[in-house]
Amino acid sequence: MKKVLLYPQPVLAFILGACLGLPHAVFAHALSSETTTLSLTQPTEIRASSGQKKITWSLSLGGEKRQDEFSNQKSQFSLGLNMQFDFELNSWLSLNVSPLVFSKSGYIQSQDISSAEGSGIELKNAALMIQPYSGGSVLLGALNQQKTHTTLLVDDKAFPAAKLILGNNPQSLNQFGGYGQAAIPSAASSTNSSHDTEKNPSLSAVGIYYNFNDVYLKWKNKVGRFQYRSLPLSVSTKSVLIGNSGVSTSGTDMLFAHDFEGTEFQTQLDWTLSKIEFTIKGESVKNDKAPSGSNEALLGKISGIYRMNRHWAIVPEYTYYRIQEDAVVAYYNGSFLNSNYAGYKGGLGLEWSKSMKFSVLGGERVPLVEKTTQSKETTFMLLMETYNAAI
Repeated sequence: MKKVLLYPQPVLAFILGACLGLPHAVFAHALSSETTTLSLTQPTEIRASSGQKKITWSLSLGGEKRQDEFSNQKSQFSLGLNMQFDFELNSWLSLNVSPLVFSKSGYIQSQDISSAEGSGIELKNAALMIQPYSGGSVLLGALNQQKTHTTLLVDDKAFPAAKLILGNNPQSLNQFGGYGQAAIPSAASSTNSSHDTEKNPSLSAVGIYYNFNDVYLKWKNKVGRFQYRSLPLSVSTKSVLIGNSGVSTSGTDMLFAHDFEGTEFQTQLDWTLSKIEFTIKGESVKNDKAPSGSNEALLGKISGIYRMNRHWAIVPEYTYYRIQEDAVVAYYNGSFLNSNYAGYKGGLGLEWSKSMKFSVLGGERVPLVEKTTQSKETTFMLLMETYNAAI
């Protein structure tokens, strides 16, 4: 068991520490260190006028306390700044760059301390878009994978990729089309984690979409096929530790027990009526290469906004998911969506002037198949997020 002690900022850290029930000494030791985000609001795609540029930013800070039945625990303070730079070079060529500057600090006690990074910069998206007509485009660069895949399959990560989209006018009431993407799965450092003797990994995808885009009702649907190939030993070893089934090799390295190729589906309905906004979202993934009973993943999310007046709104949300052992590659999941878990997360937020939100969230998850590295886990979070603001 390894222990890591990091130090957060003074005033905010003290408040979050008190709310999370942490010892004062853990949070009051440092006087000037910077700290982190766990989750930032995903920037909305913004296109500037021809020959123009647009810059937006959003900020998130929060505290998280997580503990399982093995006495592993994490009490962490986080701060992050997400910038988005949009440049329209001409009528058919544009560039988007979205870096995330983050820092994390707190107390972590676990056999796996990979989440204890101090600070850094992560590229969320860097895409050159060639758009010969309004419904068709080619994107090249480090592409954010949640614009192509479900949250179940890939977390909010950017992979080196090329993507083709062909469809009708995106301003139409009924939007439809198809897409294809070839990507190189990578770690946060934008390296592919392969040894010199291993092949380069790949993630290929092809699919179709249909969107209904009305003023008060929006419905988005997407279904596609995916395939991972030649994933490196470092990825399979870490994935087996956090949920996938594996086959032991020499030493402590592990290989995947099954390949990953299958189907993913997602749908989202947004409805607005006077002071109430309602969203329901569903996702599913099925890995055809793994046996039945261990190859499916499901996620459902319900959220809403009730606007009490022109300044304040109440924002409830609830998410349930069930991810079987070999449905997805655990290494590329979000930390709360690891394989071999079923769980939920719910909370209540208070929004101010459509520009800032304060949230309290909690959740629990349990393993589907008993493993020595996984146990029942509870999570509690306090978050403050700002929405995109132009510079």
